[in-house]
Amino acid sequence: MRTKRRRSASGILPERQSVIRAVRYAALFVMMMIPRTIYGFRYFPVVDDWFLYYGSSVGANHAVNLSSRPFAALADRYIFTPMAGRMMAGQLLLVLLLAAAVCLIYRAFENSRITCGAFLMLMIAMPPAGFEGVYWMSAASRIVPSVFFIALALYAQSRYISAGKTLYLIIFTAAGLFAVGFYEMLIPVYFTVTALAALSVGKKRWIIAIPAAFTIAAMVYYMVNGSDPSIADRVMLVEADGFWQHIADLFKDYRILFTEIQGQLISETVSDGLAAFAARPAYAAAALVFAGAFACVAEETRGKSVVFDAAAGVCLILAAVSVNVIMAYIRLPFRVAYPVCIGAALIAELLLCRIRPKIVYKAVIFCIAVLCMLSSAGQVSLYRYVHNEDCEYGNMLMQDEKVTDSRYLTYIFSERKYCYNDRLQYWEYVKSAEESYASLTGMVKYQSGKKDMNNIMPVHENEMIGDYDYESDYFDLYYLNREGKLEKCTAVRVGENYDLISDNSGFIGSLTYENGEYRYNEYKGA
Repeated sequence: MRTKRRRSASGILPERQSVIRAVRYAALFVMMMIPRTIYGFRYFPVVDDWFLYYGSSVGANHAVNLSSRPFAALADRYIFTPMAGRMMAGQLLLVLLLAAAVCLIYRAFENSRITCGAFLMLMIAMPPAGFEGVYWMSAASRIVPSVFFIALALYAQSRYISAGKTLYLIIFTAAGLFAVGFYEMLIPVYFTVTALAALSVGKKRWIIAIPAAFTIAAMVYYMVNGSDPSIADRVMLVEADGFWQHIADLFKDYRILFTEIQGQLISETVSDGLAAFAARPAYAAAALVFAGAFACVAEETRGKSVVFDAAAGVCLILAAVSVNVIMAYIRLPFRVAYPVCIGAALIAELLLCRIRPKIVYKAVIFCIAVLCMLSSAGQVSLYRYVHNEDCEYGNMLMQDEKVTDSRYLTYIFSERKYCYNDRLQYWEYVKSAEESYASLTGMVKYQSGKKDMNNIMPVHENEMIGDYDYESDYFDLYYLNREGKLEKCTAVRVGENYDLISDNSGFIGSLTYENGEYRYNEYKGA
């Protein structure tokens, strides 16, 4: 007598379901790698990357600061810094973690019956609005491991609730510990998504106590370490009398971020992505093939109710913004958009997964997948451009041997924080190394291999610098002109102040003595 084989909830035989899942995750992984490798198997470090990893890889390591994001600090030291020079290996590691996170979240939501589909997977893996958070090593090294451990906790929780095995409870607990130690903005998301998954099942709801305990412990940890200047702005709570004004300002900033700024970002990066793919037909063909494969096996799980899923999406959005709600300092770089997109994608999935016939749903997913790859490739092209300009800038500096000689202090005067990307300038988004002394010093330190060189200090209009004798031979002074070229200059004392004289441009500005420091004032011309 033949036994009847069990089918999945979607009516698909288990062996076929396994093949579909394998195709889905393989296609997603390749789609994530295509934009990252469109210019070769290379990563293009910019801004904070230079001092976090590249500069730190030269010479002796300093003490690890565990006051903020303790597991991220350990990963920086022992995983990513040793990869400097071959950081694409770090990118590959993060892509594997992110792809695994998507797989775990999909499987967990299958058990919890929260709506999940191809669109949500794309927004987690390769979001146009939050690509900075999953590509730029300085941000992705915090966000991606956090997302992975949240996903692992979510999957282990779903398995423990359904199977009751203690091993899954142990994995759930361990993953939760790591989930709160990489990126503070995702701690409320960790608590919220695990709580929602437990509530959607209706069994073993006591398990919510574990993420609640970790969330409280993380808050206490940050408050205890609040005296550390590196995290002071992350633990300063908004004052009660200014709370509603703070909320109004926060809402305005989020509105601008998700409308005009994101609109500009996506339109420009898609255009750049089209140019990158047009120049590389093989990559364009591969992108279309794998986007098609992903769309063909696109499926969705339906939640218990539209109301619950919509409420879950709203809760995740609120969780993603909650840290900024209570913190006095509003700071919304592009990576902050990433966790918000996850909640918004869950709500959008409610509409997309109801598109019928299914061929239309698959066509929509195909178009979105192509759009994501275009935007990602466009952003990688911008990282590449700024990286190459930075390296040229560093080579200009190193033509003077004094720059890498520890006996000399280098100052570079310019009108503004210099940025080769003259289109979209927003927070740290792909800015030049000249943005900060730490980035600039880290870059030159790595390029030169000199482990004991002094800091290189960019000085911009109206910024304050220390009270030193700038006529001294121990200072190596430059002027960064409006064409982005470096000119040697000297300081000439005039009373308490200094005039700055460039070898090529003549008088470029002055250092005005104020309260024990000097303010740089650039000469605007007659």
